Amino acid sequence: MTVSGLFTIGSVPQDESKIWGNNFQVADQISWTHGKHTVRTGFEIAWNQKNWNFLGLAIGNITFDSFPDFLLGLPGCSSAQILAGCSATTPAPGTNGTAFSNIFNTGTFSSVTPPTGIIHAFRARGGSAFVQDDFKVTQRLTVNLGLRWEYDGFVWDKYGEVNDIWPAEINTVPIPGTTPATGTLAGFVVPSNFILANWPTPPVGGIYQNTHRVPTQNNPQLDNFAPRVGLAWQPTKSDRFVVRAGFGFFYDYTGFGLYDISVTQAEPYAITIVENGTANYFSSEAQPYAPTPLEWTPRWVNFATGASSNIADYIMQQKYVTPLTYEYNLNTQYEFLPNWVLEVGYVGSRGIHQSVTSQQINGAQLVGNPLGTNTINAPGITAGLVTTNTAANASLRVPYLGFAPTGLNQEGVDGYDKFNSLQVTVRKQMSHGLSMQAAYTWSRAFTTGASTTTATATATTLSSNDPNNAAQQYGLSGGYYP
Repeated sequence: MTVSGLFTIGSVPQDESKIWGNNFQVADQISWTHGKHTVRTGFEIAWNQKNWNFLGLAIGNITFDSFPDFLLGLPGCSSAQILAGCSATTPAPGTNGTAFSNIFNTGTFSSVTPPTGIIHAFRARGGSAFVQDDFKVTQRLTVNLGLRWEYDGFVWDKYGEVNDIWPAEINTVPIPGTTPATGTLAGFVVPSNFILANWPTPPVGGIYQNTHRVPTQNNPQLDNFAPRVGLAWQPTKSDRFVVRAGFGFFYDYTGFGLYDISVTQAEPYAITIVENGTANYFSSEAQPYAPTPLEWTPRWVNFATGASSNIADYIMQQKYVTPLTYEYNLNTQYEFLPNWVLEVGYVGSRGIHQSVTSQQINGAQLVGNPLGTNTINAPGITAGLVTTNTAANASLRVPYLGFAPTGLNQEGVDGYDKFNSLQVTVRKQMSHGLSMQAAYTWSRAFTTGASTTTATATATTLSSNDPNNAAQQYGLSGGYYP
């Protein structure tokens, strides 16, 4: 409980969290030298476990703007009460007479969970194998050739609690119902080891049960082959000048970190609560949260009234691939004076399928988009249903109806980046093990995280960025300008 600018009472959710893990690994390598060849090969097998009991997630977190708000702790007026004349001078009984609760923001970092909290038993497997040959072609040329294969397994849950929402499945029901009772659960996905029979009360129509234990549509890749090539070359008879170069593929195992929000706090076993503004008018110190049963929330939207289920959730990208980085360099070393070495090199990299967190994929679209249309169509509807850009109709202008404009936060691998650099070093070797050097690097980097501007609910001009279009997000990395 926080009173802004004054004090905070109570603990944080992490105080009631237990995490313990086991990591098992078996590996071996062998090398063999024969003539001009030095061959090395090896393998690694890994089995990782992360057991997590997050009881504290259900601890509430409420904020007051001021000390008077803290002392009052009253709910605001509903829209019906305001129409009936509820105001600060004539408040309805038990209210503060405004459209807002005295509790500014309730539910941050909070969830409805079972009494035992959220219990997960995450599991992941991985493995790799490689072979490499250092081949001394001539006295002045050595070539390194290698190939590595990786299996970067996805994380799954022993108890089947890694639910997800797949955007491609959402619009298989183009227009959901107009009320919670007529809504749909199309888009909600549970893993193959989730036991639907444990949840008999919530509606299950539209829920898709995955054929895999993982939350994604695809299994881990089996074609993660990573070639490596390198060389060291003395182009002249002198040993004072050397050219080195290298190129390689490098896969990146994302591990458990990407799952901590997207699938650990999913319906129906955990329901995230975030209420603020007029939507939180009902909140009081006596009852800060509305009763929320543990179940799936049906998706619905009513174009006649502008009302929507406005579901907010974190999701895992539907199709997931292993992040991959290409690294390459070309370097020359020249001893221009005794014990003085000049190094000049180019170092670069390019990353594809890089991890992206909290990507909002359901931003409100703008009427008058770059294609020249002056209406927004609901998926599956040909006639224009929305003709203006207002805050009130933002929920009707989203790609995935029934979800809030900021309600689909995706953890995925849509990121791309590129890095290029010129690196110059001068090194002086002195006596008694002492050396000194001076170095200069010129570099530039580009990334899909360069811009975060999206179409806002009340914008009257068109945004240049679509969060679902990685090309529009691509630009100079933030580290290269103020």
